[in-house]
Amino acid sequence: MKKAYGDLETQIKRLKIPDSGANQDQVDRLAEELARLRAEFEQHKDWSTQNIENLNHEMPHKADKQDLIDLENRILDKLRDMIQ
Repeated sequence: MKKAYGDLETQIKRLKIPDSGANQDQVDRLAEELARLRAEFEQHKDWSTQNIENLNHEMPHKADKQDLIDLENRILDKLRDMIQ
């Protein structure tokens, strides 16, 4: 996406050079496409940031594998005690 953004900016700069015979419709089309890409990038950045924040919030509360093994062993110990 950054490459496409850079390519569009380069094309727009090239078209805005005086005496280059730039077609205003083409400049407008490229500017609209650049604005669309910027909006798409910002939307993706916001979505990614939100996902990372959710992950950072949830991970400390998740049980790791050893915690689950310990829990399973405690439950099995209690069941054995109840059976005896």
